[in-house]
Amino acid sequence: MNEFIDNEMVQALNYDEIKSYEDYRYISATEAHWHLSDFWMYRLSHSVDRLAVHLENEQSLYMGEDAGDEEMEKAKEKDSKLMAFFKANQEREKEIAKAKETIEKLKAEKKPINHIKIPEKILYNKIGIDHVWDGKAGKWNPRKKTTKPKLCRLYNVNPKRTNCFYLRRLLMAVPGPTSFENIRTVDGVLYTTYREACVALGLVVNDKLYEDTLFEALNHTTPYQFRYLFARLLAHCDLGNPLELFKKFEDHLIKDLLKKWSIDDAKNVAWRKIVKSMLNQDKHLSDYPELEAYMKEIGFEDEDTIDLKALYEEGTANYTVMNKEQKSIVDTRWEKVLKL
Repeated sequence: MNEFIDNEMVQALNYDEIKSYEDYRYISATEAHWHLSDFWMYRLSHSVDRLAVHLENEQSLYMGEDAGDEEMEKAKEKDSKLMAFFKANQEREKEIAKAKETIEKLKAEKKPINHIKIPEKILYNKIGIDHVWDGKAGKWNPRKKTTKPKLCRLYNVNPKRTNCFYLRRLLMAVPGPTSFENIRTVDGVLYTTYREACVALGLVVNDKLYEDTLFEALNHTTPYQFRYLFARLLAHCDLGNPLELFKKFEDHLIKDLLKKWSIDDAKNVAWRKIVKSMLNQDKHLSDYPELEAYMKEIGFEDEDTIDLKALYEEGTANYTVMNKEQKSIVDTRWEKVLKL
């Protein structure tokens, strides 16, 4: 039995969900007036300031595409929000010193001091609460009135940018720093790196935790397993001084290599194996500048920096000047390599 459908009886249903929403959505008089007046529908509660984090002399400069030398010089002279924050703290330090001097003077004269307030040092992420940013002048001015609550947010920094990452940690914890050097100074000691300053303040754990981890594994791992553990710590943890940590455990790290190598050569071989394992775990040698310098001294290069084309051309050139016996040896070795 065949069933036929009359095309004239077929009706297409075209349901436009968006159009239906527009037709049926109820808008009150208040909301209608809000839309007609072009008032904002968002950014209504808090005003947010985004704060730059950069190393010394590495601030962003803004200028037109066709900027001349004069405009470039003006851009260099303008302070970033971070640099202006340091200068604002320098002024606040003067205010604090002046207030303390006034208090001492009033005490000597036996006069009341309750009306004297010592200005508080402020954190970078709090600067926007009582200051307003003047972009044209490149400075923080004291806020005269507040129209809405203020929030400040520091831009995120990738942990692989080690110095900048730890500078951000310090800016979140140290109130009232007056310069890049001042923020690295803890209890009168000027530290070389921002990380060292973080360790001194207890913001970052030092290598003691990783040293304890290696010491615990010392008695129940083979040298091969121990080197792999060391590489894992390099790849996934934040070692402050891997070279120093290696020295503390080098006896076990090179124990099996001493059968073939001298002590110095065994250390170099151990480091090569550790670094290769670390690189296989998506970590880069550039993340550890001191280790990178040491590896270059012993002739190790990150595969990412090796010019394969240049090496191929060099190898081909050397092969062409070999005699028959030398070529035979190279060919035999190469065949064995290809079979691996």
